[in-house]
Amino acid sequence: MTPFESLLIGHILGDWIFSNGWFATHKHKLNHIASWLHATINGISAAAMGTLTELPFITVFLTISITHLLIDTRKPIRWFMKVTGKDNLPWLVIVIDQMVHILVIATLTYTL
Repeated sequence: MTPFESLLIGHILGDWIFSNGWFATHKHKLNHIASWLHATINGISAAAMGTLTELPFITVFLTISITHLLIDTRKPIRWFMKVTGKDNLPWLVIVIDQMVHILVIATLTYTL
């Protein structure tokens, strides 16, 4: 398994398997505990999977947790959609969200 694959599996676990409706409803609000818990769970699952390919736990945990928290506010994504004139396509939010998470994972594995 490559480092990218290990972090991608960690992302799938944290963002989909270990998530629930409560997280989905509140993860976009930085002042809600759900956003912080969701980001932490994602960081832990990615970092745990990353250790299988000898990635440094704390670096992966902090990078994934912080970026996940910020991405899931959806503010950068909604801004991008508005600027590109795609703000009338609600399904696109999820697609872009996942693409940005994967871009972070790819960047992280490339730089470590």
